Amino acid sequence: LLFLDLSFNEISNLESDCFDGLRNLNELHLNNNKLQFISNGVFNSKNNFSFLRELYLFDNKLISLLQNTFSRLPPLNIVLDLSRNNLLQL
Repeated sequence: LLFLDLSFNEISNLESDCFDGLRNLNELHLNNNKLQFISNGVFNSKNNFSFLRELYLFDNKLISLLQNTFSRLPPLNIVLDLSRNNLLQL
């Protein structure tokens, strides 16, 4: 699986193992949901997001992000869209 679009699904929570087995994922759309928090570990090395290049989290209800939320994502060529959230701290 290279592309996964979960937008407009009223998702409010992501478990740390929710993307296990999606090692070749290039693009992930989680926009327009009800996410308030992303568990530490959702985007960790166990899930091996080494091919992920685009991550869309806009139009959610995110208030804050933990320091290491995205630390395991590839460092280059990433689109990370956090617009239209309620982020008070990063």
